[in-house]
Amino acid sequence: MHNYKNKLLIISVFILITSLINPLSTKAQLANFGQNPPGLKWWFLDTEYFTVIYPTGMEREAQRMANTLEHIYPAIQKSLPGSSRKTAIILQNQGVISNGFVTLAPRHSEFFTTPPQDFEPADWLNLLAVHEIRHVVQIDKTIDRFKIPLFEEGQFGVFGLTFPIWFIEGDATVIETALTNTGRGRQATWEKEFRANLLSGNRFSYSKNYFGSLKDNVPDFYRLGYYMSTHIRLNHGDSVYNELFERSLKRFPLPYSFSRSLKQLTGKTTAKYYQEVLDDLEERWSLQSIKTKPEKYSTLNSTVKMETNYTLPHRYDDEHVLALKSGLGTTPRITKINIQSKKEETVLRLGFQTDDYFDYVDDLIVWSELRFDPRYSYRTYSVINTYDLKTKKKKQLTNKSRLFSPVLSPDKSKIAAVEISHANEYNIVILDAQTGKQIQKLENEQNVFFQYPIFNEDGSKLASTFSTTKGRSVVVYDLQSGASEIILPNTFKNIGVTDFNGDEILLTSDENGIDNIYLYHFKNQNLKRISNSEYGAVNAQFDGGKTILFNQIGVLGAEIANAELLDNDFPVEDYFIHYTAPLIEREAGESVFENIPQETFIPKKYSEFKNLFNFHSITPFAEDLGNNDILYSLELKSDNLLNTANTRIQSSYNTQTRGFEYGASFTYKKYYPQFSVGYLNRKRLGLAQGIQNGNTVFVPFSFRQNEIDLAASIPLSFSTGNNSYSVIAQASTLYTSRYNVSIPLQNFRTEVKFPIKYSLGFARASRRSARDLASPWSQIIRFSYESLPFEPSLSGKVLTFRTSFTFPGFAKHHAIIAGFNYQDASGVYTNVIDIPEVNGSEFITRNQKIHNTLLTRYRFPIAYPDWELSTLAYIKRIKGGFFADFENLKYANGGLLTYGAELSLDANLLRFYLPTFDLGTRLIFFNDTKKTSPKIELTLNIGF
Repeated sequence: MHNYKNKLLIISVFILITSLINPLSTKAQLANFGQNPPGLKWWFLDTEYFTVIYPTGMEREAQRMANTLEHIYPAIQKSLPGSSRKTAIILQNQGVISNGFVTLAPRHSEFFTTPPQDFEPADWLNLLAVHEIRHVVQIDKTIDRFKIPLFEEGQFGVFGLTFPIWFIEGDATVIETALTNTGRGRQATWEKEFRANLLSGNRFSYSKNYFGSLKDNVPDFYRLGYYMSTHIRLNHGDSVYNELFERSLKRFPLPYSFSRSLKQLTGKTTAKYYQEVLDDLEERWSLQSIKTKPEKYSTLNSTVKMETNYTLPHRYDDEHVLALKSGLGTTPRITKINIQSKKEETVLRLGFQTDDYFDYVDDLIVWSELRFDPRYSYRTYSVINTYDLKTKKKKQLTNKSRLFSPVLSPDKSKIAAVEISHANEYNIVILDAQTGKQIQKLENEQNVFFQYPIFNEDGSKLASTFSTTKGRSVVVYDLQSGASEIILPNTFKNIGVTDFNGDEILLTSDENGIDNIYLYHFKNQNLKRISNSEYGAVNAQFDGGKTILFNQIGVLGAEIANAELLDNDFPVEDYFIHYTAPLIEREAGESVFENIPQETFIPKKYSEFKNLFNFHSITPFAEDLGNNDILYSLELKSDNLLNTANTRIQSSYNTQTRGFEYGASFTYKKYYPQFSVGYLNRKRLGLAQGIQNGNTVFVPFSFRQNEIDLAASIPLSFSTGNNSYSVIAQASTLYTSRYNVSIPLQNFRTEVKFPIKYSLGFARASRRSARDLASPWSQIIRFSYESLPFEPSLSGKVLTFRTSFTFPGFAKHHAIIAGFNYQDASGVYTNVIDIPEVNGSEFITRNQKIHNTLLTRYRFPIAYPDWELSTLAYIKRIKGGFFADFENLKYANGGLLTYGAELSLDANLLRFYLPTFDLGTRLIFFNDTKKTSPKIELTLNIGF
């Protein structure tokens, strides 16, 4: 089951929320998502409600989406009416990661066009359109109350502050389900975690089901939101649902405006309403379980104490099974399990994948991994890799490919994979398993979307599920003749083929309302259900005789089971709880994708130059510059839709100088180097040394200063295997001129000409699990050098070298962090401190310059309490640590300066999903006999 979370939407909303909550925060940048390679040519289609922007090659899909969006929009808006505004939809086809998001600042939506392999029986772009356009409708209803020109960031902030993200996404998932023949709410896979927890007695708190857990298998906020939103509409009607939306906005910016409005309309706060929803679901699922009379199958893997999955089991030998292990405390890896002793051995750590998948035949493993364009993050690839367990050799077979779900032929000579082109043309290709060279492409005249192909036992045939707008079916290809046969009629049930032997195919399906294993016989064309799992049985493989090796869904994740199932024939009556069924007639009454018009819209060239400036927001913010210096600002922002140009025009008031500042900046990111130019005019303060009555005095003075800065940078990031890498090279300079000096001064410099600063950084990090406090192995190194080559009358330079390294600690999820930093400063830079300082540096009086620092940390988790502290906070993890910091090693009076301990909490505050807070305290001891008492610091880190 796919899980296309709108992470970009969430991050965008809550970066702004942080800025609004904390006025002394840094400025937010909502539009900095990524760029496409510069060679793309862009076009657009105009409709009444949308502008569809697309690259060359996507003409067919763009025309289809223009017609589809225009047709479905009234139905999507029906249950949440408001004013309509034109929205830009960008079809992004350069990547292989399936996603979509809607944002303001600037107003647009992006559809990432490559479908995921684990997608439900539907057309990817169609379902994406319903879900994302519902977000457009939600935002437009918010804007109706805040119609202020150039206020998009503020409007988006109101949207994110008013409504919990579960409501935003849950509502969109309800519409996605009610307006289509499929949708996640119609799939048994969608409910499995929620259902398993309730039926096993795990009635987790509202906060835990919302914010998640680092020990239990808690479903995400999409599922919470789906059931909560559906329950509100089922029990209180659409008019109350609309009223809830409107009253929540009227109460903004009062705290808990949504929960207060929900209580006013239903009599229950959010947390109490959640308990009512649990009661309803528990009753429905308990009755379902009584009817299905499920069976429990014995498991082969070891017992787990936290959420852990052992998926896609393959028989290795009589005593061992291979599986893909992942979970809260484990990064994805292929593990070999002894089914007698339950001992495990890690065979291979996997890199980032579009979905967790691998295949295995006779000591050879094949899988696909993500690869990123180093510079253009919107261009990604899915490449095929193999690993030989005997020789321990790993091989990348393809480069810059778009291949998914690779599977090995029984003789290991061939690999079948799904290929998706930039134009969303779908094919199954056969590759040489040694070279990766394509040797066959299977016919697909109807351009159906293939998912998870499999070979039969001798490699002469290949079966695959496929999806269209009419649902899902199964096709079998004869690889010699090329002939194909569809063996099952179209269905909107979530079926998938898993193994193929002789005249029998194993499938997974939710025909009876729960994912179970089915057996299809070619000769009699009979389909029968052979498993009766309580929470789900998937990924079945023939395991000799009548035994099936498969995954059994458990409370803490997917377990490995085997059982004699082939003679079973359970009834296939549908017991699924169709939670949104009563809403279908209230909405369109049928799928909105019936009778889509076929109008041809006139394509026009999209000029990046003409659309370079797109002013969308005037944003107030405040920035703490230190030393009681606060900068209050208004900033006019422009971001073009392709995110290649960002413009800022700013006016500020500085509380320390009591002067106004103004400036502008422009960044251009289309080409390999990024370029930026900025101008700032501001008031500055200084002290002039003089002699009065024979005494040295310091006279304050002020002046204004013009600054023009130029910078060029090349940011690169990529991954290979289990490691991610980034490199950034940057050069910058600044011209400064000064005027309006308040008093006459001698030798006052009125300009500083172009100091040059170079920097080069490198980072590498191995993949970390959710429980890891740091990457188990990482290295960060950064050099910088600044000098004054164009100022003969000024001299000075500063060279800095910064590092940070992480290592595994003495227990799982512990981390050792060490960083050595060095600087060499002279001339006008003598008093510059450009490297990290020791803890407690603000309490230290120095009598020498800083030359180097060595900072060491040991951090470890203490507990995972999942405490709900009323509406104030949710505590997910308690952490501890020790530190010892050194300064000026190998210099006189250098060495250990401070040491101590720290304690902190990972928390969500005031029931906001993002940002997350790391709240703590630090006890600092000083290695100085003059400082007898330690200092206590409070710490706060904010994450997204």
